Amino acid sequence: LSDHANELAEKLHAIAGKDPRVSHGYGKSMQNASGKMKQASEQISEKKSGAAGMSGGSAVTEMEKTLSALITIENNNARPTDPSDEDFPKEFESKIADYFHRLSYQE
Repeated sequence: LSDHANELAEKLHAIAGKDPRVSHGYGKSMQNASGKMKQASEQISEKKSGAAGMSGGSAVTEMEKTLSALITIENNNARPTDPSDEDFPKEFESKIADYFHRLSYQE
């Protein structure tokens, strides 16, 4: 499970750079969950069940936090909008086109 959580963390980091709705914190949270899962596994093999339960609980908390945020994004279906796709009064068409032209060439 730790490996899968780490893979998801990498995917979330990649998406965060492309989609403004996805925070880099989501990838970090999944990395933390992955680390806690690995720690719980090691603690179980060392017969430290109490410590393993705490580590496992921490992993679940990190995953719930991230997954609930991603579900909220999906349910809201919020997509970044392109203002050039919006309707506008036709008498302003040339001014808006000029604005977008100047905006696209600014540094």
